[in-house]
Amino acid sequence: MKSGNVENFKDMSNFRDIHDFNNQIEQWMVELKTQFTKSELAALKRLIRFSAKVAGICHAKIGTLVAATHAKDAAGISRSTFKRMAGKARNFGLLEIHETERKNGSQTANLYVFNRFEPPNMQKLNQPKTNNLSKTSKIKNIKTRNNVDCIGEPHETSPNQIGDVKKELNLQSENHEQGYQRIAVQQAGDRIEIIQKGRLQFAECQNQIAKLDADHSGSIKQNDGPSQEVLPSGNIEMPLDSTFVSERVPNDFTHLVKCFFNDAKTIEEYWRIVRITAKKHKIEGDIIGTALQAFKMLIRKMKMDRVKNPFGFYYGMLDKKFHILHFRELSEAFWNS
Repeated sequence: MKSGNVENFKDMSNFRDIHDFNNQIEQWMVELKTQFTKSELAALKRLIRFSAKVAGICHAKIGTLVAATHAKDAAGISRSTFKRMAGKARNFGLLEIHETERKNGSQTANLYVFNRFEPPNMQKLNQPKTNNLSKTSKIKNIKTRNNVDCIGEPHETSPNQIGDVKKELNLQSENHEQGYQRIAVQQAGDRIEIIQKGRLQFAECQNQIAKLDADHSGSIKQNDGPSQEVLPSGNIEMPLDSTFVSERVPNDFTHLVKCFFNDAKTIEEYWRIVRITAKKHKIEGDIIGTALQAFKMLIRKMKMDRVKNPFGFYYGMLDKKFHILHFRELSEAFWNS
């Protein structure tokens, strides 16, 4: 990846704006704050501040970030502390790190891309690093088979035999890579074809609806202006109310939230938080009652001006309630068994 201005990497951002980025970071901190040391948290906060120009994107040198902690924070950090923090954050899924290079091919500052909040996998850091024991054992077996004949007497392996084994392994790896590339290209072509067909069908439906409306209402007045056709590539941004909420969101939850936030994206975001916390605590029963109760408490706190970030506050409340509900179900199962 070529280096450049941070504005050139705006397409890689996973957030709508800086407000959405701050909401997602607060949800990450609820889960991962205890996994970092004090100095690692200082490094992470400085990286987050450098990712404000383009929401969730930072393209700065490690030396610049470390120097900023010495200049603006009470206690500065070292270069190794920053690298350790970045490795932990990448393993938890908080961010992605991409290496960039200059025009002459030399390596320069890394590109840090923050991800949206998902339940982190706490076992990633505890997994041992894998090695190539299987490959080395195969090579050793091949060498031993070449060095020992059928009678069991060792003999010297010629360089031609070793070269043949290496060529065979290289051909197998190349065949596997070519097979994966053909499958990926075929899948991408199928997806593009499906998207194009869907756009054309959508345009045809819109045109038919417009013709039916025109026939039903009679002739169109001249002062109404020319009729507008919806093109397949048209992308008109407009706010969507609660009637456009996805079918996956329960109606009871939509009816309550729309009284305060009549926006489809906001309602779906609140329900997404409910699903994440329920999955975290392995709650598979009826979760709507707990979600409605927590949302009512959120509105009460907002009316009292005690909430700075509604999404983070709502996640914290659901996390506590589902935690209690999980242990209550365990105790009932224990006593009933």
